[in-house]
Amino acid sequence: MGALSSFPPLSPERSFKTEKEITKKKRVPNALIVHIFSFVPMQNLSQCSRVCSFWKFCSFDRTALKIIVFRSKNIPVNTRQEKIKAAWKYREISSKCDLNDPFQTAAAIAACEEGAKFNTHNAAYGLKELCNQACKKKNFSAAAKCQQLAHKYYADAGNQALAILIKAKIEEPDFTKNAEHLIRLSQNLLLIGNEGGLHALSAIAKKCKELRFFDKVNSIAQIMQIAEKRIQRDDLKQKIHNQIRQL
Repeated sequence: MGALSSFPPLSPERSFKTEKEITKKKRVPNALIVHIFSFVPMQNLSQCSRVCSFWKFCSFDRTALKIIVFRSKNIPVNTRQEKIKAAWKYREISSKCDLNDPFQTAAAIAACEEGAKFNTHNAAYGLKELCNQACKKKNFSAAAKCQQLAHKYYADAGNQALAILIKAKIEEPDFTKNAEHLIRLSQNLLLIGNEGGLHALSAIAKKCKELRFFDKVNSIAQIMQIAEKRIQRDDLKQKIHNQIRQL
């Protein structure tokens, strides 16, 4: 499989086609390609997906991912304990994927989705971790997808992932354009009692001070004052109060 590394990524002219177009031109059944791919290490599957549109279609197909990468048919899930172990196995697989690679990113997300069949709570926090990893690698499209899925399976994990995503976006060049949107998202998190919203607002305020956007700093202070009055948790109220004093 080493020779596959010489193939360049797909160019715009060889972009991913529809299933109908690919099926017309294929010479072997999908099932046979999937069976062959099942013997290929995951790091080489990414290279396989760049060979042609048909191989890319087979590589990224959800069924193919399930068979090739996860071997889910070999995971026993008859008892509650076995389901918990299966969920952790999928989460472990997802954590080992390289999020710089599109194929492995798709594989990581699919692994968490598969694990959600056995334990949604575990899968949600696995997706939160993936969101954090994706943010560190500046893969914000993958981070956003992980955050949305995490929220679908368990709202608290999704909210934590959103706070991570907001803080990562603060350091991006388009912060000035997105500042108001990030403030609103952070405000929503804080008003439902999520501490991540407070940390996100604090980070935004710090960035706004650096950029001399003092009107936004004042707006954040007002949001925190409103939140301090509404929130019932005494520990969070105190943290908000301390943060207001630092603005």
